[in-house]
Amino acid sequence: MAVSDKKAKNKKIVLYDGLCTMCKGVADTIGNSSRGSVFATTDITNAKLPNHLTKEAVQREIHVIDNGKVYKNIDAIFKILEEYPSLAPVVRVGGVPGIRQFLRLVYRFVAAHRHIMFGPMARMFWLKVVVICSLLVGVLLSLPLWLSGRNYPLIPVMRTFPTIGHPYDLYILIILMVSLVGVLIRSQPRIIALCCVTIFGLLVLFDQSRLQPWVLQYVAMLAVVGLFSWVSNSYGIQRALNTERLIVVGTYFYSGLHKVNANFILHTFPWMLEPVTHYFSSETGIILARSIAVAIPFLEIGIACGLLSKKFRKQAIVVAIMMHLCILGLVGPLGSDWNSVIWPWNVAMILFDIILFWGDKTTQVYSILWSRKPSYQTAILVFFCILPALSFIGKWDSYLSSALYSGDIATAGIVIPDREVYKLPKGARPYVQKGATYLDSIDIMQWSFGELNVPAYPEPRIYMAIGRTVCGLIPDSLLIVVSRPSISGKSTNSVYTCSMLR
Repeated sequence: MAVSDKKAKNKKIVLYDGLCTMCKGVADTIGNSSRGSVFATTDITNAKLPNHLTKEAVQREIHVIDNGKVYKNIDAIFKILEEYPSLAPVVRVGGVPGIRQFLRLVYRFVAAHRHIMFGPMARMFWLKVVVICSLLVGVLLSLPLWLSGRNYPLIPVMRTFPTIGHPYDLYILIILMVSLVGVLIRSQPRIIALCCVTIFGLLVLFDQSRLQPWVLQYVAMLAVVGLFSWVSNSYGIQRALNTERLIVVGTYFYSGLHKVNANFILHTFPWMLEPVTHYFSSETGIILARSIAVAIPFLEIGIACGLLSKKFRKQAIVVAIMMHLCILGLVGPLGSDWNSVIWPWNVAMILFDIILFWGDKTTQVYSILWSRKPSYQTAILVFFCILPALSFIGKWDSYLSSALYSGDIATAGIVIPDREVYKLPKGARPYVQKGATYLDSIDIMQWSFGELNVPAYPEPRIYMAIGRTVCGLIPDSLLIVVSRPSISGKSTNSVYTCSMLR
């Protein structure tokens, strides 16, 4: 068929790529609309194009021919929309200078990804978008964490590692952010995604405080994006999706398992629920909070098991979404307004649940847990589902097994003489708590939250490194480390003098 056919005479000719699911859907919508008779929608895969147009050009972006004039990109879209009176306000807004140019960029992004935004690879595409956007927002909300010019100490994996000073720390961060945007906009993001994973790994080597649970999860998911071929191969797509599902399931499972302890029931969850319980009497609020707290660990474990199960997958997604919305209500701006870096994580988890599990009625539990041949899915199984079990015997870090806000972590404080507080950097002094005697203290967790907007990485070796830094300024300091509580809530205190920390 040729576009100059009599049938197309005096009509707006819409040229589209019939191999593109989204493009075909748009053409069908136009043809079936109330103004469908105005258009002649033409699939370029089986049509002869005018001499002045090439197939490659039309494949890149939609074209509309009206009275011999050719419109393309977003201009072609608006040429279609102007035939619909109800959409006149949209057309007017789209004509505003600046907005039209922005929409052209958006169109180019959509056009470049049109074959993967819908169809077999759609889940992987939207997962990539959520992971990258969540990482970008998380890094921006915790910006001091990723820079060296701060008062809270940098804690490299090895004490001999040099510090990356200013402005080189800023250069690395800018390269990372630009690279993340590159992963977002590229349809073949493998190499740049793996480069981002490498940069994150190096940044963690120079400061272990950066290994937050959300960072670990996002970067692991980004690694899968980098290892995925981005070719429409059913086995490869399913393996990549199952690997991402494994990360989410492992996160829920161990997050719930770590909450099976008295400290979470008696203290951590009642504190989180204070935005609600303050409307009740003190006694009623405590009973309510502790009663709900008993169920929370098993709720999260149940979500993990439900996501694995075909039968209960939909119910698990609904429960998970409700749980994350409740968490946002409790710690978000309408609640305690606490730790804003985990707000986007809760939104991301909702989107992960929907993208990875909603509408999936075929994937079996064994497909998620195991691959037919050794691959990165096996590595994720070990890292997210097997090794975290070692955290319960002290052989694996708490934050590597999703123990955030579980009440199952070590804490620490530093005691210093009040006459020597002036020796601390000015930025650290607001976190000093005045004592009843001549001794003051620094709650390391509060210091980390206050300066970095993330909790301290809760391991004794980290607290000892921070104590060593303070001892370099105030030699009479004492570090007190409170161990992870037992399941009954009991902890032990370990006291370190500066000489013991050398």
